Amino acid sequence: MNIRVNDNVALHRFIVATAAQPHLMSQPKDLGYSCPFSYQPIDRFSIIGGGDSAGTTGVVVTFYSMPVTPAGGSSSSCDAGNP
Repeated sequence: MNIRVNDNVALHRFIVATAAQPHLMSQPKDLGYSCPFSYQPIDRFSIIGGGDSAGTTGVVVTFYSMPVTPAGGSSSSCDAGNP
């Protein structure tokens, strides 16, 4: 199974064994991670493969909002994903 993120041409392998675990789609800017450890928010994604027919994956996606505690120290001075 593969995932395409934010309309990128590149496909990334989605590890099915991790599917039941939470996956962070966006992080607060004040989380406190430095540029190399922050990333661009995922605004759109497509899961490709694993279905019985074209256009189906058999995947159910549930979205949650959850509080995240800042890492401590000062906030990052870069935009997420843009060092």
